[in-house]
Amino acid sequence: MRVTDYNINEISNCKLGKYLQNFNGKSNSYTYLTGNFFLDGNIFLPIESKTFSTSLDLFSISNKQKYVNYFTEEYFNLLKNQTNNIKVLERCFIVGNDHNYCHNLIYWLPRVLSLIENEGLMDRIDYIVFNKDIPEYVKILIDKIFKIKKIKKEIILIDRKLYFLKNSYCPAFLGRVYDLKKSTIFWKDYREKIIDEESFPKNRCDYIYISREDSNTRKILNEDELVESLKKLNFKIISLSKLNVFDQINLFKNAKLITGYHGAGFVNIVFSKPKTKVIELFPNSKHVMRKTFEVISDVNNLTHVFYYIDYKSNKKGSINLSNFDGIVNVPRFRDFLNSYIE
Repeated sequence: MRVTDYNINEISNCKLGKYLQNFNGKSNSYTYLTGNFFLDGNIFLPIESKTFSTSLDLFSISNKQKYVNYFTEEYFNLLKNQTNNIKVLERCFIVGNDHNYCHNLIYWLPRVLSLIENEGLMDRIDYIVFNKDIPEYVKILIDKIFKIKKIKKEIILIDRKLYFLKNSYCPAFLGRVYDLKKSTIFWKDYREKIIDEESFPKNRCDYIYISREDSNTRKILNEDELVESLKKLNFKIISLSKLNVFDQINLFKNAKLITGYHGAGFVNIVFSKPKTKVIELFPNSKHVMRKTFEVISDVNNLTHVFYYIDYKSNKKGSINLSNFDGIVNVPRFRDFLNSYIE
């Protein structure tokens, strides 16, 4: 036997449906897995304990192939036979996290909205769950949000292993893949409040270029030439890894034009104001396309443009976007930018 994965069209008439709870909040409707379930501290996939079932359509954010290990006979037997040896947690609300900045901002953290809007649920939980690899910026943001909403619950950081949750709640994601409207609106509502008490330099950056000079993947091979040209157009060259999360929010909130090679840092446009121009450099390849930031731009009323550039794969034969180092025709790109600069 194996764990059963129910797709979204089967939910209402399947065994798992009995343990799913729906709630209509002020801005959204929410779905939770409730009661007792197994939870893996690595990818936070909940598996209901009586039916040994779950729904990747509700509780996953990645390609389903990444979850195949949870639907093997070996994993089913682990759940079936090792229950007494698994650590038990009670009265928990699952948020979760991973190592990816983009994922944390548009998938994981917005799950707290399904707690914030459900006041009755507050009385039924004692703990909020992340794992021990939680990035510092996630801690900072969740602390800010909880202070704003006056939420006083203990945070538990679990290991990347199997747990058994009792009388607990795991919310479905607000959206998956390119269904990002709810998550984007979540940050739009908080962008001012989060940095309200922070202090920043008075000189603002209207035009910013997001450099990947300190990244291990997807570099611009002729970035020195590109940067020299951009500086002449009054662009500020930014390495996001050198900024704390408040500085990143403030930077994107005030910028008029943002450009750079496709990367997770672009998710900060959830904090950008309407009419901001976003020019996303992207490899001119038929093998890959990522529309995440185009979708966010549409929700936030930003002007988003893909600017396709040549690339060279740093791994022979690879069609993985991470291996595509970009090459920019600088004179042509400079002329293109001039049409967007005020």
